[in-house]
Amino acid sequence: MWFTVKYYELGINGLQNLFFLMQRSLLTEDGAAKKIVQRCIHRNVFYAHPENILLAELASFHKPDRIDAVQTIIAARANHQDQASSVRLFRVPELNFKASKWQLMIKWSETDIPPLIRNMSNSELLALVSEPLIVPKFKCHTQMVERAVKEVTKASKKIFHTLPNVGIRQRIITSINNTIDRCLYPDVYKIEVPMRLYFENSAGKVWKKYKTVKIYIRQNCASVVQSNQNHVLEFYNRGIYWDAVNFQLHVCMNQHVRSTKPACYYSKDNGVSWTGMDIRIGSVLGHHNLSGELYAIHRNQKLYLVFHSTLKSWLAVTNDEFKMNIRNKIDWKRLKILEKDVDQVVTFGPNQWMGNGEGLFFRNSSDMEWTKRAEWN
Repeated sequence: MWFTVKYYELGINGLQNLFFLMQRSLLTEDGAAKKIVQRCIHRNVFYAHPENILLAELASFHKPDRIDAVQTIIAARANHQDQASSVRLFRVPELNFKASKWQLMIKWSETDIPPLIRNMSNSELLALVSEPLIVPKFKCHTQMVERAVKEVTKASKKIFHTLPNVGIRQRIITSINNTIDRCLYPDVYKIEVPMRLYFENSAGKVWKKYKTVKIYIRQNCASVVQSNQNHVLEFYNRGIYWDAVNFQLHVCMNQHVRSTKPACYYSKDNGVSWTGMDIRIGSVLGHHNLSGELYAIHRNQKLYLVFHSTLKSWLAVTNDEFKMNIRNKIDWKRLKILEKDVDQVVTFGPNQWMGNGEGLFFRNSSDMEWTKRAEWN
């Protein structure tokens, strides 16, 4: 279990870790020991609370999970809209240890809405059907928990160190079949597969070992990342956007950058230094003229995003919402697409920027010489 929690360490993984522990408890043959284990589990079932189950479903990569969560939350809002606000009570639910999936772990008599999405509108919730909810990377456990589990593990080793496995040779033959048909990284990358091995001798004594199988894969990737032919209308591969309010320049070059590195950056000092944006951003579009919200396009080239100033995170926007209510509220004159390799010059305020096949160049309007501030690859 220690290995599982360390591997699936995020808050949205807490539910599946709990469900895994519940399933493992059913394998305990001693009835008295099983009751003790399950009673201990039940005292710590905070991740089985309805709001945590719904949050895990919204962040799930399985679309049916997200649909179920959105429908449940909207129905709960409709049932509670006439009730007066009160202090939110966090009650530990009863567990169904025989549940076949984690959605059936509890009885859904009442539904609490996760605080993280309490301020999201129903239209924003419906947008999560297309893309999972982006949840901050909170850990599902603390360092204090890690230390406690570590000490228990040490104690267990002291009890079972006399297992008669000395003199037994263990040879493991493994192979990994690489079926990846597209470039993930431009050169060499490593794939690691963790395994837990279980041994039992004729006397019924058991011991376990953890192994990791590694394979290094080399791929010869093209220097230019090809665009999706079905991308949304505003998507571009290479360009700049000038934020005249905050005096920042954004540059995007996802045509030349793999998905493991940021494709968009911003600079507050005319390109002397750059700060990478969220790795999911493919094209920065601009700010809303009224709300001031920043809009962009996902690296998948099909999804619109907006930066939520309160959550400090990017949220999905439906295509219809963008086309009907947002597109005509963005000042497109501050966006310059630079996909051609010939010199393309644009003036933003007192400064000029030029893009060509070599990179991005800058000069003050009074200067004669160009200074390179960014390279495409």
